[in-house]
Amino acid sequence: MGKMTMTTNKVPIWVWASILLTALVSGLSLAQRYRAESLNKAVGIVADWDTIETLAAGAGMWDSDALSKLKAAGLTGVVVGEKTLGEFLGDKTSFERITEEMAVSGGGPTSLSTRQYDRIAHAIRLRYPLYANLNLPRDSLLMNVSIGPDPVGTAKAKESGLALIARINNPPGVSEAYVRGMIALAKQDGVRYFLPVGDQVLGRRDALKALDESLTSAGINYCAPEFAKIGGDQNMVEMNPGNVIRLHSAQTQELDKLSQSAAVERYVKALSERNQRMLLVRPLSFASADPVESFASFLAAIKKGAQAEGYTLAAPHPFTDSGVSKIIFILIAIAMGPALFWLGGLFFQSRNIQIIGGLALGLLVVACLKEQGRQIAALVAATLFPLVAFSILDRIRENLKNVALLFLIVSAVSLTGGLAVAGLLNGLPFLVRADVFSGVKVAHFLPIGLIGACFFWRLTPAKEIMRNPILWSQAALSVLILMGFAFMASRTGNDSPTGVSGPELAFRSLLEQFLVVRPRTKELLLGHPAMIVAIGLLIRSQTVERLRGWAVLALMLGAIGQTSVVNTMCHLHTPLMVSLTRIGVGLVLGGIIGLMVWGAVNRFSALREK
Repeated sequence: MGKMTMTTNKVPIWVWASILLTALVSGLSLAQRYRAESLNKAVGIVADWDTIETLAAGAGMWDSDALSKLKAAGLTGVVVGEKTLGEFLGDKTSFERITEEMAVSGGGPTSLSTRQYDRIAHAIRLRYPLYANLNLPRDSLLMNVSIGPDPVGTAKAKESGLALIARINNPPGVSEAYVRGMIALAKQDGVRYFLPVGDQVLGRRDALKALDESLTSAGINYCAPEFAKIGGDQNMVEMNPGNVIRLHSAQTQELDKLSQSAAVERYVKALSERNQRMLLVRPLSFASADPVESFASFLAAIKKGAQAEGYTLAAPHPFTDSGVSKIIFILIAIAMGPALFWLGGLFFQSRNIQIIGGLALGLLVVACLKEQGRQIAALVAATLFPLVAFSILDRIRENLKNVALLFLIVSAVSLTGGLAVAGLLNGLPFLVRADVFSGVKVAHFLPIGLIGACFFWRLTPAKEIMRNPILWSQAALSVLILMGFAFMASRTGNDSPTGVSGPELAFRSLLEQFLVVRPRTKELLLGHPAMIVAIGLLIRSQTVERLRGWAVLALMLGAIGQTSVVNTMCHLHTPLMVSLTRIGVGLVLGGIIGLMVWGAVNRFSALREK
């Protein structure tokens, strides 16, 4: 490597080539992901049968008329819950009346049709195999037996030409035979989608494989509800991502806090920003002059919003795999190797350590043949490319004084790390969240700490500062910074546990009204402006030493925006173009804010020097 000394502003040409090649090869991978996303634009808007039936009764309409009205407004499917024997037989609640209806004494069906009798008998045998002759010991066991999807709702939905989504519970003591039998009943009824209900998926835990096999053989897709914590749901998604359709719904208490426009926006954002393909919609209001008309108006607004985003109302189908070759993954790892090797050489001058680093990069290339190896390579790219970006900044700032151009160069190099992550972790499991990038938090915060430490050591008399006593002002600033990072940590990741405050929600809503895609707040208002100021201070600190400490602090804050750019690409279930647009909008607006702030800071600093 010693002979490769050709440089541009102290950065070797082969480092620039490595960065460019990494971006290009990652782009080849991401082009196939974009194609897979583009081929899936069908969206389903569905509602619960019980809700529709209740609204129709309240409005004085026949069920079929209500369904027709809602279908015209955008409804594509009906969610039908299961019916228990007790619910089906109505007021015939005693064991004697039930056995009379079913004529178990040998007289054959009476008021029940032969088909109803056969279905009930079959359902009881599925649930309680030992009681095949219907001689049950207690009324409660018999009354709670599920006979499958609600026959009335099923019939009404089919008559209206709407898709059927079945919800089936997971009662205690079910067997694989019960799971398979219930799915067979659902297929017999014309069910197209299965949606879990309650705390557990049907078959949890030991019969989930039977559920997956039954759904696949029956041609029934599994709907995975977003944000729901249902036992066995993630197992089903991981088991067969090719049969999964992501579903978004909002609970009544959540909708109650929103205006209609905000509620519509919530559903549409689920489609456009998180690749959900089925929307389970509940009424925005329970009380109105015409309940069905109000619900239809809500559905029509969601339909209009979905179509405006380029989606088509039709039967949703699972995503297909992007089909990226393993050769592409290996090429990404090879392409980013030289830039990372150069970075290591800046910190470790020992020849032996450099040889070990080179061998490690070689092993990383081979590891990309396996998914776990690609996770490691993605973590390396996400963590080290921001460091490459800041190292390049440190070496070209003496000859290049344009703050805006330096900001774009640093951001482009950091973005390359994000492209590498998305390019390496490209496949159906990541698209439907059967798998996620597990290094999100490490990749977001480790570079910030390393960048701060490196520039603190490089730009300031670190040893002398470490020997000096800590001032109260320094301690207070340190505590504030640590609290800020702790808050950011709680808000970072694929599932953030911290809720968003009211003022922030209002600010986000304002941005979404005027921008194509809302940028991330920490990039727009903190990271990118701080990066602009940091670059300006870094350039001026070459002649004004007292600015170096402030430059280090600003660089750490600026690193937040750079790692956030990488982090945006790590949300692999977000549509690719949404992520890239979000990054672009954040860079432009954050850069403009930063230039304005730097103008004020620079003027104030110049006045102080006078």
